[in-house]
Amino acid sequence: MKTILVVVVNLVFFLVISRVTLAENPTNDPQYILVRKSGSDINTCCMWNYEHPERLIVNAGIDEIRNKVFGPGASLTKPDTTNPNRRLGVEFYLPYLETNEQVEDFIIDELTSASYSKDFPVMFKLEASLPLSSKSRSDLWNFWDPNMSGYDPNNKFNVEWRNWNPSSAVQECYITWADRFYPPTLNLGSPTIIDAKKAEVTRIVGKIADWYKGLPEDKKYLLAGIDLDNELGGSLLDCDGTNPLMDPPQIGYAAATSFGIKTSGNLTISDINSITNKHASIISEAARNAGLEKGVDLFKKIYYHGAVYYPNGPTNPGVLSYENMLNISGRPGWSFYTVAGNPSQDSDFRNAVNLSNNIGWGAVEWNPLSSDANYWINALNNTLNYSNNMVVTISNWDGSDGLQISTKPEALQAIKAALEQPPCYIPASNLSPSGNITPGTYNMTWTNNFAYTSFGVRINDLTTEGFTPADDSCSSQSGSSGDICVNGVNSGQFQYTFEENKTYDYWVWTGNNCGGRDVLTKIYTLDRTQADINSDSIVDIQDYILLSNAFGTSNQNADLNQDSIVDIQDYIILSNNFGKTS
Repeated sequence: MKTILVVVVNLVFFLVISRVTLAENPTNDPQYILVRKSGSDINTCCMWNYEHPERLIVNAGIDEIRNKVFGPGASLTKPDTTNPNRRLGVEFYLPYLETNEQVEDFIIDELTSASYSKDFPVMFKLEASLPLSSKSRSDLWNFWDPNMSGYDPNNKFNVEWRNWNPSSAVQECYITWADRFYPPTLNLGSPTIIDAKKAEVTRIVGKIADWYKGLPEDKKYLLAGIDLDNELGGSLLDCDGTNPLMDPPQIGYAAATSFGIKTSGNLTISDINSITNKHASIISEAARNAGLEKGVDLFKKIYYHGAVYYPNGPTNPGVLSYENMLNISGRPGWSFYTVAGNPSQDSDFRNAVNLSNNIGWGAVEWNPLSSDANYWINALNNTLNYSNNMVVTISNWDGSDGLQISTKPEALQAIKAALEQPPCYIPASNLSPSGNITPGTYNMTWTNNFAYTSFGVRINDLTTEGFTPADDSCSSQSGSSGDICVNGVNSGQFQYTFEENKTYDYWVWTGNNCGGRDVLTKIYTLDRTQADINSDSIVDIQDYILLSNAFGTSNQNADLNQDSIVDIQDYIILSNNFGKTS
């Protein structure tokens, strides 16, 4: 009975919060340019390192970032706060399997306190996917040495294998960029590993959610995000440092077995993508549920960090798929080095973004690896201005590996220039009407207050046809099957009739420096009882359970917007209609 009550409470939290957060405040969901503190004490005033919390001087570290980006005295004038739709911030790396609750709580308290007092957004990187992020947790991986702490022969099921036999379990793996071996790569499908990660993520995200919930509404932007794991799936490609093309993968057999993907035959990159997506779905759901239990929906604040890798250069396809970060409980994020100059040159990336339901995406680890100021500026613009990007996290602020930007004028100049530009997405407050509306004829209006050279709107009747961001231009009020397109400058208006029993997308695109288009801004749901999945004349908790059970499938009854996938958009439709009767 206790378990059932907890589930019901969680569901009620979800439904209440979903309905509240649909009314967006654009300044609480801005674009972010973040710098990652690497943990080094080189080329920085202050070392932010989880292994040395006693040396964590947060206020001075924030002042250093501001002063180097905007010039001396910026820590007092805070010029980065003048553009509410594009914010400067910082990311802290926290490998939670390597720390304890006391250290984690201290770090979170210090960062959140400074974030508020300094008016400086912060992102927490919660990592537990790389071998180096679990090196002290021998209780999870020591299956071979009874003289070492944590020994348990069954731990062979918690680590990766070189073939389908558990006797091939690995004892160590090489990380190329670290140039050393670490304890074995963990089995991403192991229930023990998943439970350990879920427990830590639930506690940490719950604490962050408490802080976020307590922030004034006009300060919610201070939480830039929660970035989960680090290039998830990448550590399965090369365990020995001898697989430069990373295809076929060297390990991953244990996870494929645990997840029931396959237990024999050839292990493929497609299998690694499936493993990665399943694991990301589970951990991101735990993170989101931790927020829901605290009364806040952190969906737009959660990112999951995937990787692709380009061993053959940017003109050839990457190894892993961008799509392995889709259909999770948060926004997708990826690393960009090889294609950081212009991510959209990769067709696989463009396809993944087009399939993401346009919830926003993050370049959660990014560096164009150039010493040219113009290249940096163009690279930042190409990334920030592509299809609802919401965050660029530059790796790293400090250190001595050549990536650090605190000593590079070209990088600092580019950050400053980008912060002073308007974003390329359109805040929901610029569109009217918004939210769940009743059937009828409306004057659809918009305001262009970002000096865009062109501005367009398209309403799409999902009942009759699909619409992808490729359809990003129209010249007049034209369309068919309930669609309409309008272009305008500065402001505009047109009439549109919304019909009963239909669902609509509202798409927007912009010109100027934004690459010619933008993406989904609002969904209109008109059917008052569309979410009555079990046809009992009321949209209630039973419909939520049916939808939740069908999540990620193409179940026709639960696919409320008829886009062939039961996903977050269907949750939004259900929550909009919750409690309604026919």
